[in-house]
Amino acid sequence: MSEQQEKYNVPLSVMVESAEEFVIKGTKYLIRPLFLEEVPEFQRDGLTVGPQFFNLADEERAKTLDKWISRVLFDKDGNPLSLQQLKERHWNIKDLRKVLQKIIDLSD
Repeated sequence: MSEQQEKYNVPLSVMVESAEEFVIKGTKYLIRPLFLEEVPEFQRDGLTVGPQFFNLADEERAKTLDKWISRVLFDKDGNPLSLQQLKERHWNIKDLRKVLQKIIDLSD
């Protein structure tokens, strides 16, 4: 069980069910909106939705970014992803910005 499933007692099937398809570099991913109970924590964490080099250049912010990626971004099979996996898939800063903007758009 993931940290989020334990914290909010949310089954993975519910998290993935509320997700939408999102394509980066021709690969389909699933991205879900924030749950209402996550909004205060997301806001407190203070990630920038704009230029991602601010989130990546600071080690603590990068860890926070990784936390949120693993909570809201899944591969096509519903497996949570990590920042390291995105690096291995050769994502760029622009791809990452699209994901954070999509989280906000979906949660609006």
